Amino acid sequence: MKRLLPVLCAALAAGCSSGPGLTSVPDSGTPHDAGVDAGVDGGRDAGIDAGTDAGIDAGLDAGEDAGTDAGVDAGTDAGTDAGVDAGEDAGVDAGVDAGVDAGVDAGTDAGEDAGTDAGEVESCDGGTFVGTRCLRVLASGQNIPNWIAVDAVNVYWATQANGPVPSQIWQVAKTGGTPRLLANGFGTTFEGLATDGRFVYWVDPGDGFPGDGGLYSLPVPPGDAGAGLLSGGYWEPEGLTLANGVLYFSTGNGDNGTGALLSVPATGGGGTTLEANQFPTLGIGVDPSGVYWTQSNGSAGNVFSAPPGGGTPTSIASGTDPYMLVVGGGMAYWTDLSANTVNAVRLDGGSPQVLASNQAFPWGLALEGQSLYWTNLSGGQLMELDLGGGQPVTLLDSTDGLESPFYLAVDATGIYWTDNGTGDVYALTPR
Repeated sequence: MKRLLPVLCAALAAGCSSGPGLTSVPDSGTPHDAGVDAGVDGGRDAGIDAGTDAGIDAGLDAGEDAGTDAGVDAGTDAGTDAGVDAGEDAGVDAGVDAGVDAGVDAGTDAGEDAGTDAGEVESCDGGTFVGTRCLRVLASGQNIPNWIAVDAVNVYWATQANGPVPSQIWQVAKTGGTPRLLANGFGTTFEGLATDGRFVYWVDPGDGFPGDGGLYSLPVPPGDAGAGLLSGGYWEPEGLTLANGVLYFSTGNGDNGTGALLSVPATGGGGTTLEANQFPTLGIGVDPSGVYWTQSNGSAGNVFSAPPGGGTPTSIASGTDPYMLVVGGGMAYWTDLSANTVNAVRLDGGSPQVLASNQAFPWGLALEGQSLYWTNLSGGQLMELDLGGGQPVTLLDSTDGLESPFYLAVDATGIYWTDNGTGDVYALTPR
């Protein structure tokens, strides 16, 4: 109330003392006047007190209302802002989670599709997965299966004679099925096998007498006529290779060096002697630049080359016991059974290279693209070497069921080989 006194004093044009109270009206000296003065003073004080209280209450009410409104507005704004922020955060989080989940799902699907497209087989019916490849037994219970060849559809292999059962040529689809007997041989074993997809070819040494061996063919699939003799009168023919419609093989008797390297058209006819006075060989390779072969007497040998139609042979590499041979990409590759190595040399000459050492009787040999494959006959291993660089890799070994992997054939779809220990014929796909 003290804060309102100066205002009230000015409004009433009355004098105010320096004290807290109001000055009284001058005394008139009569009781009536005194009563009137007292009433006036009392009414004035009561009015002042009432006005003061009403002002205070109104001020408080207005302040409360204003405070409430401001608080509500501020609270609403704050609540709205907080709600918006929380909603945005929740929306962003939900969007991110959904995006991440969608991305993961898409990535997983894409990865799975890419893996399948890159060569993973989706099923391996009747076989066993080895990593992303499928290992299948195409035929079992064969008697010392040896030479093997493939075309776009089928796998062919030869077996050795066993008692009353002669040597035989068999066929089965690459995808598996029931093996089919194609032909019986005349001797104890075959010494070479090849196919061009229209015919399957083989050499049969017969009984081992001079002039008893021959080169044979059979249409694929076999017709009623059966196997036919393409060219005969040879002494223990072996090492058959087919290139550009011509069959190449060697003849001879043991290690006496009286054999020859010959060629015969795949359509048949007499043989052409490319090189005389040769040891028999299983390792023959051909490319447009010439014909290449291994020669060994078991303790020393060479890799030779000659023009496609024959001529003076040239040694392009030497070794202790060079055996199987393949050519491709301007290179010759061969196995050395005594040194237990896999080797290479340029076809036009140069220093030989040892590509793999400490092998275990490397026997079968095949080349496909930039990869070289071989079998370790006594080690029970299937091997691969990337010719673009790297070290030899063991694809399969005895833990996968291999005993004595023997001859080998490879194409763009798979790796195929015989095992003369288990008596089985195998396929590993994809390559």
